Amino acid sequence: MIENITYKRKLNEDGTPYLDENGDYINEVVSVEQVEPDEFQLSEKEKLEKDKQFGKSLIDLFLIENRQSSLTFTPSINIGLLQKFDNIQKLAEVGDIKTVKYLLELVIVDEIFTQERKYNYVQLCNKYLGL
Repeated sequence: MIENITYKRKLNEDGTPYLDENGDYINEVVSVEQVEPDEFQLSEKEKLEKDKQFGKSLIDLFLIENRQSSLTFTPSINIGLLQKFDNIQKLAEVGDIKTVKYLLELVIVDEIFTQERKYNYVQLCNKYLGL
């Protein structure tokens, strides 16, 4: 038997992440489930497909949020976004989520890709990767 443990980020009353004295995030155990090892195993092909699907959903979320934005997207803004996220998009499409997360952490925030959006995308990757 293997324990499948689900964690949730501990939050302060204002909804910000709770940090310990070293500045590290604190996670709380939400559930512990006993599973057979065979239930847990995915083939490499299944893992790749799952990673690619997550990467595609991340790209879709980014595009949807851009469309819902109150900002006016000029050609120069669109070209800047394309340049800023070109490598991230390519890696997301092939399912390299670890590198996508790393590159998202390096993206400089602006009026479109705000700190809040950056935090949310990195957290989505963390959750997907089990971090």
